[in-house]
Amino acid sequence: MSLTTVPHPPLPWRLAPGTLAIVLPRDTELADRLLQQRVKARLFGEAVAPLQIGAYALIARLGAGGMGVVYRAHDPELDRSVALKIMHPELTGAAERLRREARALARLAHPNVVSVFEIGDHAGQLYVAMELVEGVNLREWLASLGPLARPADLRARLDPFLQAARGLQAAHAVGLVHCDFKPENVLVGADGRVRVADFGIASQVGATARELTTTAPIALGLRTGDGELAGTPAYMAPEQLVGGTLDARTDQFAFCVALHEALAGDRPYPGDDLPALIASVTRGAPRSLPRSLPAGLRTLVARGLARDPAARFPDMAALGAALERVLRPAPVRTLLASAAALATVTIAYVAAAANPTPAAPPPPPSLCDGSLAPATPEARKVAMRTISAEMQRHPKGSPEYLRLKTRALDLLFHDGFKDDACRITRDSLVADPPTDIAAELRCLQARHCAAAPITCPAGFTLGGPAGCEPTTQCEAAGVPAQVDACIGKDDAACCMSASIILEYEALEAKTAATPASKAERLRLASKGCTRGYAALCVEASRLDAAAAPWRRRACTLGDVAACAAPEPAKGSK
Repeated sequence: MSLTTVPHPPLPWRLAPGTLAIVLPRDTELADRLLQQRVKARLFGEAVAPLQIGAYALIARLGAGGMGVVYRAHDPELDRSVALKIMHPELTGAAERLRREARALARLAHPNVVSVFEIGDHAGQLYVAMELVEGVNLREWLASLGPLARPADLRARLDPFLQAARGLQAAHAVGLVHCDFKPENVLVGADGRVRVADFGIASQVGATARELTTTAPIALGLRTGDGELAGTPAYMAPEQLVGGTLDARTDQFAFCVALHEALAGDRPYPGDDLPALIASVTRGAPRSLPRSLPAGLRTLVARGLARDPAARFPDMAALGAALERVLRPAPVRTLLASAAALATVTIAYVAAAANPTPAAPPPPPSLCDGSLAPATPEARKVAMRTISAEMQRHPKGSPEYLRLKTRALDLLFHDGFKDDACRITRDSLVADPPTDIAAELRCLQARHCAAAPITCPAGFTLGGPAGCEPTTQCEAAGVPAQVDACIGKDDAACCMSASIILEYEALEAKTAATPASKAERLRLASKGCTRGYAALCVEASRLDAAAAPWRRRACTLGDVAACAAPEPAKGSK
């Protein structure tokens, strides 16, 4: 069977005996060509040369924004994954400014700013190679949190903002104003580190903002008359909305709009369109934060939202310091407030100095930092007896029991019981342990079991990083027949064929994100996963909100990437 493309605008797929013809519009994008490669490789095992942008090999489309389209790509020189942003063609007029800001960012090495590796041209379009952050944006991350019920909940919301403040401060130090700070432009990595991203419209300190006129939604990025992106009105400071002078305090205002939104669930200034928003920001009063929040935090946000830039914090460093004080308030030094209790206060202060509150204990050592097993066999035997006795004191399956069990597995690996320890580790992960214990188990598995043999079901063979692959291809012709074969005959190869083609059709029709499309593709992926197809387990994990069981199944079927993927925190979406 061969695969051809037909440069013709209508859909759907045209199927003929022996040929799978993909009907594409004449202006086929890189994403379409990448998907064609996926179809060829996965359906027919055809090896195709990767699409190249400069020195980078494109892997997958990650998303699009006001400045361009972002792809996952591979840097062969340094053997690393990167995020490759290809700028929209209509932004070529701003190419020199984009180059200048990219060069400034490339010189900026800070843990809370996305690193820029290279800037170049491809077929007349500007591209920027950047650090690839595995994670979600700040809006998605905040949506996964529960209500503000405890001090710890507030701390969870504030910590990423504190990291983002440090990133903005570093950019300001090299003379850059972000000009489009909002939750979508802040990335929360799987490692918990926050990076400020999308400096594509950054300006030099002292630049003058363009005056805006638009009827577009205020939460979307706006373009100026010559096509340049101007920012997102919902987060703009007054001086940015009306064409004033921009400096670091402009970003401070946007930062506090986003912070207010994270704390109260809405932005501080009402307005459903640009004129109403401008009137609200330039002449109205901001909404108040809930009185249940600390007074210092409410004062901080109000100051950052001041209409006059001179009334805001002098810089992001000062705002960040104030935010740190909210996160880590100074210890209370008095117990009573009345003048009559002065003696009591003095006594309490002296007592506190003589008996200071003990520091919080350090976190327990983790197996992800290395083995905790003693160095000698004799010491390991003693440790195993101690752990075994301690395990008897806890209910089987309790967190304490499972934590001790991971320590016992560490000892088994060191004493030559690798096969048994790998099997127990794999079985323990399938049992869905608590997040911290699951992380340690995966670290043990990655350290000791990477080469452990994987047994594929009958009719499957281990196919490298993709895990178990069927030994035969789908014989059914046409998507309906492939769906019938997948569901009715339990044919995993046909499940994969139909899943890929349905995904492509959905992308072409702009319906890939709809519940109906996802449900249909999940139905096929889950069937193929149950049958033993590792790649379809990965596909099911992508489509199902409850991704963890599918990912664990993919891991047991040999998908290396699924084994390495972090488990979501308990209770997260």
